[in-house]
Amino acid sequence: MCKLSHPFQQLLGQVASKYDIEGYIVSAIIERRRLADADRDILINALTSEFSETGLLGDDEPNLRGLQLEGLIDLVLANTRVGEP
Repeated sequence: MCKLSHPFQQLLGQVASKYDIEGYIVSAIIERRRLADADRDILINALTSEFSETGLLGDDEPNLRGLQLEGLIDLVLANTRVGEP
């Protein structure tokens, strides 16, 4: 499985820095490794908070950053489902 693209890595790094996300969580996502449920929840909470703060236009439609954050959220959720029954 290929690693996370550079733009997504940068965005993930910005969110991780702002919300004090542990480095091992960021590394797992960049390398597309599965996260523990608690770590996934921490990251999803940070991403959704960032989406609410910076990812919406005035009409509540996503801006470019919002679309990128949605992509990261989808990736994190898909990553945690890998191998699950």
